[in-house]
Amino acid sequence: MSEKKPILEIKGLKKYFPINTGLFNKITGHVRAVDGVDFKVMPGETLGIVGESGCGKSTTGRTILRLMDPTAGEVLFNGKDLAKLSKEEMRQMRKDIQMVFQDPYASLNPRKTIKQILLEPLEVHGIGSSRGERMKRVGEIIEVVGLRKEHLNRHPHDFSGGQRQRIGIARALILKPKVIIADEPVSALDVSIQSQVLNLLKNLKKEFNLTLIFISHDLSVVKHLCDRIAVMYLGRVVEVTDKKQLFNNPSHPYTKALLSAVLVANPKAKRERVILQGDLPSPANPPTGCTFHPRCPVANEICKTKIPTLQEIDSGHQVSCHLFLEGKPKGSTEELIG
Repeated sequence: MSEKKPILEIKGLKKYFPINTGLFNKITGHVRAVDGVDFKVMPGETLGIVGESGCGKSTTGRTILRLMDPTAGEVLFNGKDLAKLSKEEMRQMRKDIQMVFQDPYASLNPRKTIKQILLEPLEVHGIGSSRGERMKRVGEIIEVVGLRKEHLNRHPHDFSGGQRQRIGIARALILKPKVIIADEPVSALDVSIQSQVLNLLKNLKKEFNLTLIFISHDLSVVKHLCDRIAVMYLGRVVEVTDKKQLFNNPSHPYTKALLSAVLVANPKAKRERVILQGDLPSPANPPTGCTFHPRCPVANEICKTKIPTLQEIDSGHQVSCHLFLEGKPKGSTEELIG
């Protein structure tokens, strides 16, 4: 994997939302939803982005796709910076990068039939020489996601939540994209349906040779689907590594706290329980230095003043923590937390 060039590379990505107050709607501050995110996505892999609510996961996904314009940073897709493209150029690029949204009830137009919903992206991008050719593609893709052609004349309200999400996946796939960003695609579904949609995504990734960014707060879901995982906290990536390394040997104190909260099937399993103090700070007024230091059980003085950078501590394993210097840990988090 290290010999390949990344299909997507995020460098210093930021998205700030202005805070307007007073009679004249004056800008008095900013909400730093995404505050310097860096990661790479390799061709054909599934990268999971995890973190608690409010950490900037969904905003990162939407900013990559330019559904929100970034405040700063680069979004390199095959070497081309999407952040610098005009609206028309970005519209053309969306053939290659598509999104599956969290809420299947809100992401489909209730006034249109499924046939109209799936035909629209083909017509917008001028794909297919005739309506008959486009309809053939629509018929093929609806069956690929596990629905039938007779469903095409129905409206979204005629379907269950799981079926609607399949339609959302079909809409994303119909342009034959190279990258799909899935923003918590199963969190709004019943537990009994979640595994079906996850297995569908896993099979479609292989069938269409897709690169997938999977955003979720559920670590068990991410473990099932992803090859590598990026952990976010308050707008920043604090750890990136492959799935096996993250679950077997997490390095960042926040990652260890997240994993310690995951339920396990074996009641006799011995696990270290990490309890974080306090609440997630406001992105409108983040702490100085390392944003995790007010809740970190191993924070020291440097953590309060200096922002840690994401550095490689092992092959393919990056951590943003002052416990690590020049790739070597000053002391294991097990010893320090214990």
